[in-house]
Amino acid sequence: MKKHTLAFIILTGCLLIRISAQSNTDSLEIRLPETSGTERIELLLKLSELLQDSIPEKAKEYANICYREIAESMNIQTQKNIYSRLGNVFKRTLEYYSAINCYKKALELMQTASDQKGMVNMLVKIGSAYHRLGNYDESLQNYQLAFKLAEEINYLEMRVASAEEMARINITVKNYGKGLEYLDIALSLSGENPYNENLFSIYNTYGYYYNNRKDFEKALEYHFKALDIAQKDNNGKWTSYSLNNIGLVYISMGSYQQAYDYYLRSLQIKEKSQDPWGMVSAYVNLSTALVRQKKFEGVEDYLQKGLQITKKLKSKVLFRDLYDTYYEYYTAKGRYKEALENYEMSNAYRDSMLSESKTMEISELQKKYENEAKEREYDLLKQKERHQAFVKKILIAGIVLLFLVSGTIVWNVLMKRRKDRIIAGKEKQLMQAELEKHDIASRELRKEVEFRTRQLTTHALNMTQKNKMLAVMTRQIDELIHDTSGEVKSPLRQLRRQIKQNLKTESDWEVFRMYFEQVNAGFFETLTKINPDFNTYDLRHCALIKLNLNIKESASVLSLSPNSVKSARYRLKKKLFLKPEESLYDFLRDI
Repeated sequence: MKKHTLAFIILTGCLLIRISAQSNTDSLEIRLPETSGTERIELLLKLSELLQDSIPEKAKEYANICYREIAESMNIQTQKNIYSRLGNVFKRTLEYYSAINCYKKALELMQTASDQKGMVNMLVKIGSAYHRLGNYDESLQNYQLAFKLAEEINYLEMRVASAEEMARINITVKNYGKGLEYLDIALSLSGENPYNENLFSIYNTYGYYYNNRKDFEKALEYHFKALDIAQKDNNGKWTSYSLNNIGLVYISMGSYQQAYDYYLRSLQIKEKSQDPWGMVSAYVNLSTALVRQKKFEGVEDYLQKGLQITKKLKSKVLFRDLYDTYYEYYTAKGRYKEALENYEMSNAYRDSMLSESKTMEISELQKKYENEAKEREYDLLKQKERHQAFVKKILIAGIVLLFLVSGTIVWNVLMKRRKDRIIAGKEKQLMQAELEKHDIASRELRKEVEFRTRQLTTHALNMTQKNKMLAVMTRQIDELIHDTSGEVKSPLRQLRRQIKQNLKTESDWEVFRMYFEQVNAGFFETLTKINPDFNTYDLRHCALIKLNLNIKESASVLSLSPNSVKSARYRLKKKLFLKPEESLYDFLRDI
């Protein structure tokens, strides 16, 4: 009876909070048409903040209107505050590129106002948004700037925060030595205050580090330390986060029932606080724990609940995670058709997110190009002004010479020589500046080539993973065909044919070839000039070798056995007229 009463009180409380929030939203929306200027901006901002969890799409709509209506006539303090809060809304609704744009505008205003503490905070927020996007290089760059500036102005809290975030990124990219170094710095700066928010985060990151290093006992020790801080502080959000992290460690250990128990406790807190994003993540984690135990009862219910919430949130990240879990669930149950459908849905969201990422990168490159063009125009204008000033000086000197022909010849010769030296010095400076610009452009080009090469390798490895998965599925279907009889065999054979057809598709190779030729122009043309007998598979194999893929990876991409790849590489050396002791990779690398 007491349990029912407590549940009723919790539900009633949540309902009253929701009604109150809706009432606040309605009253602000009624006032909106009657306002203008700074008051209207503030109303739009408050609406987006109120709706960011309950109706994120509406929150983004108000945030975008607010962004468009910010006036440059507002004072700097007001503008930077608005941009910072807008960035928080966009980040909360998973619109990370919009968040970065707002944070960068706030950062520029803070630089103008010499607000160094504000600059540190914005650099940390920009680093966090790039981290969520998986752009670890940009994220680290911003955290390093924040750490350095925080050290200069003795901003201890942000020194700790940025060091801890740099540790987490380095751990993620498996640079464990650097990650542990930053963690130790963060811990030494934070002190041992048991109610320190930074200490809570640091303990969780230590747990993350040891989980990645497979030292599960240490990982649990630090996560339980973090949980103790959260519970002593009576902080539901922290408690839920720590419970979830403990569940992740148990997943890594293969203790799926224990992971499930901690995920369930985390979900109960998120449901109580009405956190839709956290609830979806919890549903995904709970489903994963059940599937790994081959306990399928309740999985579809969890995933369906998560899907219903995600449809309201319209989050591509959450859709991707849900369909990944559906794929794992259907694969474990042997329902391969549904598994393949959900795999394709998950990939569709991945591709969409990648497309958005590329659009943002192109936009940033365009801005850089426009800024460089303006700088060049400014330099040309200054050069023209200097030239005009110089001509004017020469004319004045000529007039003076007409009046002082006899008495000042020697003086004017000396002055001319001095001016010539000045001009030569300026020309030398201009040449040096041009050389520096050329050097910068060369570095940018190298970075672009490195980025494209990483793209190519990622694409090839994705093809490897796809072919591996499809090959495994084909073998499993062959086993099912062998073990079953009757009408079931026909649809299984049809599914096997579809998978084999997918293995043979040329679309992945067309995309690969497009990216490859952008980085390695003329590579295939050079090979066909060396030996016109090269076929399509030879050219593809050469491209994979140039990317330094090993025999096993190349075999997966080309849908061949490793022994076949070894034989093919031997034949390639012959076709390229290489001696047995010569390296095939070194030869192709230099083309």
